[in-house]
Amino acid sequence: MKNYRARVTQIGADIPIETVAYSDLGEITWTRLSPGAAKGTCTGAFPADRTTIQVTPLDAGGEVMFCSTAQRISDNEILIAMHAPIDGDGHDIWAINLSIVVDEDVYQTV
Repeated sequence: MKNYRARVTQIGADIPIETVAYSDLGEITWTRLSPGAAKGTCTGAFPADRTTIQVTPLDAGGEVMFCSTAQRISDNEILIAMHAPIDGDGHDIWAINLSIVVDEDVYQTV
């Protein structure tokens, strides 16, 4: 298995900043897409059916409440989104603990 654990923060129109606790996955390059949305890119790091992403929202001193979503877009990209639970608006002040696990074993079904 490969693992990535980091705190990722984003304020205003700046790109998200990561503080990596551990990674043997490779370097993720972050891009701000729109208010509350960010894309992480790492070539070949997120294979289909073997990538698990977990997001834990943290208090970033901005909005009191927000919802978070994380998804694999392709083998090269993941998407993180933060939005208000009531109106769905994206928010540009957020912080998360991000965990990505990639299972390197290939399982065959009979």
